[in-house]
Amino acid sequence: ERPKVSAVGYVILQRPTVGDDHDDGDDAVAGSKRMTSKAKLEAAKLQRFRGIWTKAMQAMEQVDPKFASQFTALAVTKNFRGSPHIDTLNVAPFYGLSLGEFTDGGGKLCVECSPTEVAEIDTRGKLAKVDGRFPHWVSDYEGTRYSLIYYVTSGEVIPQTTAVFKPAVRQEGEPSWVPPRSFVL
Repeated sequence: ERPKVSAVGYVILQRPTVGDDHDDGDDAVAGSKRMTSKAKLEAAKLQRFRGIWTKAMQAMEQVDPKFASQFTALAVTKNFRGSPHIDTLNVAPFYGLSLGEFTDGGGKLCVECSPTEVAEIDTRGKLAKVDGRFPHWVSDYEGTRYSLIYYVTSGEVIPQTTAVFKPAVRQEGEPSWVPPRSFVL
């Protein structure tokens, strides 16, 4: 879905919207709301990947229920590799999670916090919150790496403050969410 990105697989799942404007002249109806052609395609794609969407929502609802209700899209990737970039369409920080069998110490989310500091965040089996409006990329790795990226491209603009956010913790040292064994893409 993104021609300038190197990945074996890359799918963007849009959050369903209520009340899509009718702009293509056909009579398709979802519930009681008419849907545009684009909305119909997005709905079909979401239905195809319903299992991933459902598990991704469950994970985010456990970590950050407010963000779970606000993110506008979920990027699902397989073996994403990208050079440093800025997410120019994002209006808020994003959450990232990686899964799979890839090299230890590799496949980290790298974020440029300042001109002289880069944070390397291990997202393997952990949701991490970063601001994609700062330069970021994924470090080199070997193997199979899946990622889920939850992001926001509309709504209230959250001012940029920090590149990396501290994870929430339940009890001393326990991360806010760890995928159960059943969490398989």
